[in-house]
Order: sequence, then structure tokens, then C-alpha cells
Amino acid sequence: MNTPLRVLIIEDSEDDALLVARALRAGGYDPVLHRIENAPCMEEALQHPWDLIISDYTMPSFSTPQALRLLQRKQIDIPFIMVSGTVGEDRAVQVMKAGAHDYIMKGHLSRLVPAVRRELREAELRRERLRAQDQLQKLSRAIEQTAECVFITSSDGIIEYVNPAFEHLTGFPSEEAIRHSPRILRSGQHCASFYRDMWRTLKDGGVFRDMVINRRKNGTLFYEDKVITPIKDGNGVITHFVSTGQDISDRMKAETTRKRLTATLEATTDFVAIADLQGHLLYANAARRSVLGLGPEDQAEIRTLSDGHTEWASAKLMSKAIPVAMQEGTWSGELAMIDQDGLEIPVSEVIIAHRGPEGEVEFLSAIARDISERKRLEEELAYQANHDALTGIPNRMLLLDRMQQAIAYSRRHKHRVGVLFVDLDRFKRINDTLGHHVGDAILCTVAERICRCLRRSDTVGRHGGDEFVVIAAEVLDNNDLTAIVSKIRKVVSEPIEVKNRQIVLTCSIGIALYPFDGEDSDMLLKNADTAMYQAKGNGRNNFQYYTNEMNAQSHEMLNLEEDLRRAVKANEFVLHYQPQVDLQTGAFARLEALIRWQHPERGILAPEIFIPVLEETGLIEPVGEWVLREAVKQCAAWKEMGLPLVTVAVNLSVRQFANPDIAETIRLMVTEAGIPPACLELEITESVLMADAFDGTDALRTLSQRGLRVAVDDFGTGYCALHYLRRLPVNTLKVDHSFVSGLAGDPTTASIVSAIITLGHDLGCEVVAEGVETVAQRNHLRQLGCDLVQGYLYYHPRPPEEIESLLRDGEHGHQRSY
Repeated sequence: MNTPLRVLIIEDSEDDALLVARALRAGGYDPVLHRIENAPCMEEALQHPWDLIISDYTMPSFSTPQALRLLQRKQIDIPFIMVSGTVGEDRAVQVMKAGAHDYIMKGHLSRLVPAVRRELREAELRRERLRAQDQLQKLSRAIEQTAECVFITSSDGIIEYVNPAFEHLTGFPSEEAIRHSPRILRSGQHCASFYRDMWRTLKDGGVFRDMVINRRKNGTLFYEDKVITPIKDGNGVITHFVSTGQDISDRMKAETTRKRLTATLEATTDFVAIADLQGHLLYANAARRSVLGLGPEDQAEIRTLSDGHTEWASAKLMSKAIPVAMQEGTWSGELAMIDQDGLEIPVSEVIIAHRGPEGEVEFLSAIARDISERKRLEEELAYQANHDALTGIPNRMLLLDRMQQAIAYSRRHKHRVGVLFVDLDRFKRINDTLGHHVGDAILCTVAERICRCLRRSDTVGRHGGDEFVVIAAEVLDNNDLTAIVSKIRKVVSEPIEVKNRQIVLTCSIGIALYPFDGEDSDMLLKNADTAMYQAKGNGRNNFQYYTNEMNAQSHEMLNLEEDLRRAVKANEFVLHYQPQVDLQTGAFARLEALIRWQHPERGILAPEIFIPVLEETGLIEPVGEWVLREAVKQCAAWKEMGLPLVTVAVNLSVRQFANPDIAETIRLMVTEAGIPPACLELEITESVLMADAFDGTDALRTLSQRGLRVAVDDFGTGYCALHYLRRLPVNTLKVDHSFVSGLAGDPTTASIVSAIITLGHDLGCEVVAEGVETVAQRNHLRQLGCDLVQGYLYYHPRPPEEIESLLRDGEHGHQRSY
């Protein structure tokens, strides 16, 4: 079967054209001829594809040179063979130079077919070369213009080519990269085995693919998705390597950020979830999965945002939280989740609606934080704000709130409310002597006991210090209050064991009743407090209902306190002295200094009127020091007058004696006054000796060693153990007047006084009985062996000038009969 051949023949002789066609058919072609003989026809014919052009050299209106110039102008490459019978050798050469591929004489058409075959092959080769060149140009442009980093190395790994993307990414211009090894890019982030494995793959003809961390010229790192391909020649020998790399630094940073974020979300104890607009979970972190009971491999998509919440929290989430977030962007509030054990977890949760570029909500996120500890702290702070830190019972703030509630309830139901102000008698002495740690323990015990004896509707709170307030709600009559008061007094008076010692307390209670004694909590508290002070004023260990007359007494106490503060500054105090008499001889033996207040309006006031106020206000310290100095000064004055020396007893308050500098202070007073130390006797009450860590022991010993005398006042009224007396340098025991007054008609009291006197003598102490007012008391004491007595039977307290007269008259040391 002949090969089709499209032939454009430029010939003015149709016979010659037929001869050419016959020769081509004879050579195995099936030619399709189109004959033309001028330039316009050729212009038109060239709009169609042709396999071959055969042209006569010259024609009346056209010629081969003209045809060749037309092809060159149109840049058409078609095999061109000139067939002519008249062309000479020179012209033939010119035609070949002008672009013809061959020429054949018409008389030798046998050469036509071989020439056609040859030129068709040459034309195909030329077209292939053009296509290859075109592809090479395209490939070159692609490499030059690609965003990927490309470099080509020799088989030994020496860079021979880099594209602009390489220069831009690495910072190395081509002249600095070419003829160097790719080692100039190494970052130090890969170990040697990484590069050995790379070269092993490449040398074996394989393609290397991996992520490579390289370093720019400026030292910064970048990440490449690297592919290195070996190039082989026709014999399969590797001649070059082509490295292409895509800069994935941003992607790696984003991936690193994503991994860190995911790791953070997985590690956080917050409950994090992402959900679609229907609330179905797209993601849940480990904490949220734990609450949902999901394992690491379980699909979160089967759960919703509301899962894992309590019923009320789930309803709030769906009905309020998510709709608000969809509308406003976020919602935050407190909800509750349930852990795997079914326990409720209070959480602070935030719902966020995330919008896309078009402003439409694309997904939801939820972050819930366990606020159990915060809630616990809030409850603890609320408890601390409303409860006494020591006893755990309501404090003043909560008391007032409970009182207001009780008043409101009683107002609606026509009931009464009792407010009981309870104060522990002489509790300050316990604190000052036994220490605050013991006092605190006692307060806790008292608070617990009062709580136990109250009704469920009642409240007890600590008002401050040793004061408690009881709110008796729903009081129908005074019998209710009387029963409560009786229970309180009973439990308070029960002995309290403290460090192998029994402490017995009493209390004073003031009672105010709503609505009669006040219609608000402040007034009721104030009036109950006033009634309590009235109970104390009546001798303590009792209770008093508030009366209107107490207000005047309360104002009087306030005025008294103001007057006392003024008296301290104005030096309105004076000392009187009461002699102590030797019971066997009747001689005036010693003196006790007793303070009096020379009030500018009320005259001389006895100490029982103002001493309690001094103790409560703390003024007892400066006033006590003044008494001490004044007594020492008076002794010195009598000495200068040449009067007989006499021992003066001075009472020291607990606060004075707790002063660590008391010994040095007294020593300086005595030394500066120039009197013998034995002229001063320091009286301390028995309660001072109760302290386990009695700070004054060393001071007493020091003063005793210097010659000062020590007396224990009010002996028998406190809780003193004998070993306290044994370790102290006591010279005198003073029997309290309460025992002396009961001698005549109470055998038990007489036995106690006898025991005290015997004990004192056994300890080497003198015994002084206070408050002797009758001859019968004197005689009884004399029979019991008491050494000294003090009381109105012998002398009333007298001002210094009267004592001076006694000393001048020789009363001191001389026998006196009574």
C-alpha cells in the first residue's frame, strides 16, 4: 500500500507535473498534487499543510528563489526540492544556499524518490529537534520561574546550577553556590546517619524524599520538602542529581503551633470541646473525654456539647448559652458537669461562636474550668467572714443578721425575741495569768457548752473577747428565757480541766427583750450589754433584765471612764494607808497603801468604784506605777522626818507584774528614794500564781534577794497549787475578808482559815487577816494563831499626815489594847 504524500508543485507545465507524480507513485507514494505557478497561489496554498514542495527553477511569473523567500518570510520549514531541466551548476548552488534541500534534473527523475525519502526524514528530524528545543526552553523557563528551590549537581555532588528560587530561599547568589557542595546549606539539625542514608539511596539510583532542615546564608533555619533525583545517561550511568525543594517553613511553623496547641489542650485540666452548629462534637480534649467516659480511640462525634453536664446545666446550655453565643459571639457563666463517679463539678464555662470570612458562624467552641476549689474557698471565706475564727460559732456580723431575721419573723408572728449578753466573770485574770492559749481553750469549751444547751431555733455567737450573745427566737414568755439562762449558767459553772487543773467560771448575763427593750438589733444589743454590766455591778454571777433605769447607769459608767482619763492626767489620785496590827501584842506593825480618787465634784471615792473601770480600760498600768512610786516616795519622806521605818504593802496589778522590767523598775525606785528594801512589800493576788509560765518568778526572787518583801493577797479565793507557793519567795499570806466575815457562824469557813494559817506558818510566812471588824473575829483569829490583822476594828485607811501622827506618837511597834 502506497504512502500518502501531500505535494505542492510549483510548475507551469502540467505534463512535467504528471511526470513527477508518476515517478512518486513508482517509488511507493500516493501523491496528492496541487500545482501552482505564481506567488498569490502559493500564499493561498501555504494555508494548508504540505509534506513536500517540488519547484521548477523558472516560470513566466514565478521562480524558485521567489518561492524560497516566501517560505523564509513565513518561517515555514517544508522539504523543498528543485526539479529543472535548464538550471546550471552555479544557479543550483545558489538555490541550495537560499534554502532548497536538493535539486534534480528533469532528465534524472530516478533520483527523485530517494531524495524525497531523505528529505522527509531530515524534515522529521528537524521537527523533532525543534520540539526538543521548545521543550527544553519551556523546561528552562519553568525551572527559572518555579517557586521551588532547584539546584543541579554533578555525580560528585558539586553544584552546577541553581535557579532564582534557590537564591531567594537560601540567600546564596548563584556565583557563591556553583562549584560548591550542598554542605553550605547544612543546619546541624540532622545527624550524620541522615546524610549517609540519603547518599546511599541516591548512589543506588533511588529517589530521595524527606523533610530537610537547612540553614540560610544569614544563619536562619528553613524547612524543605526535598526530592533529589539521579539523572542517568543512555547507558544508565548517573551523571547528575537534581534537587527540588518546596519551602514548608510556614507550614511547619503552623504544624508546630498546631501540635503545641493540641498538646496544651490535651494537657490542660480545662474541659475543651469544638462542635458544629447542631452541637455535635468535632473535638474533645482528654479532660472532656474523661468526663464523657470516652477513651483515646473513641469517636467524640457521637456526643454533644450538652453531654456531661447536669440536667439543669444542660438545659441552660441549650436554651440560653448557645443561643446567646450565636447572637453575641460569646457566652460565659457558671454551670455544672458530672464526673465518672457521678459527682457534680462546678465549672465556669465559655461558649464561643466562631465566624468565617463571610460573617457566618462556622463552628462553636466550649471551654469549662473546674472551680471546685474556688467554690470551696468562697464558702470558706464566707464562713470565716461570718464565724468566729477561734470558736467556730457565729461572729458579730452573722449574729446581727440572725437577730434581724428573728426580729422579722417575730414581728410577723407576734412573738418575742430574747437577746442575752453573756460575759465570763474575771476572765481577763485567766488570760493574764495562765496565758492566752489556755484562755482560748476555755472559750472554745464554753462556746461548745452553750451551743449544746440551746434550742434549735436559738443562736449563740461570740461578740468579742469573753463575751457571747445568745439570740432566743420565738420566746413566748419570760419562763422560756429563764430556762435558757439557767442552762447557760449551769454549763458555764461546770469545772473545766486545763493541764491537770480545774477551772471554775461564773458569768454575768444581761437580757433585753424584743419588742419591749428595742425594735432593732443595735438597740437590743446595747440594752442587753447595759443589763450585763448591771449584773456585774451587782456582784457578778447573776443575770439582769434590762430596765429603763439602767440607761442612766450606763451613761454614768461612760462619764466615769471619761473622768478617770482626766484624773490620770490631772493627778487626782491620793494614797491612804491602813495599819496592820500584831494580833498578839496589839502593836501597829505595817501599813497597806490604798488608792483613793479625789474627784473634783464627788469628793473622795473608794477604789471599788473606779478600779474595775481602770482594769477594763488599761489605765491600771500607769495608775499602778503611780501608786508604787507614791508609796516609796512617802516612805522616804517619813524617813527624812526622822520617823520610825515602817513596811508599806503595795498592790501590783497583773499587767504590772507581767512587765519583764518590773524588777529593775522597782529596784531603781527604792534605790533613788534611799529607803531600805524591807520597807516595801509587794502584794500580788493569788491568780497571778496560776500562770504556767509565770514571767515574774525571776523578778520576785531578784527583789526578794535585795530585801523586798512579797505577799500573796486574797489567798484562798483562786486556784493556786501549793507548788507555786513553794517555788516563790513569799513572806506573807493574806486571808481574804470573805473568809473572815464568815468565821462566826460557819464551821467550814473557820476550818479553811485555820488551814490557811497552818499552811502559811509551815511555809515560813506571816499570815494577815483582812477585813477584821468585830472583837469576835479578832478573838477567833487569835485562837487560830493568825499573826496580823487589818480592818476597821483597829484602823480605817488614813491620809499620810494622820499616819505621820501615829508614827510620831509612838504607835508603831508599841502594844495597844482593844
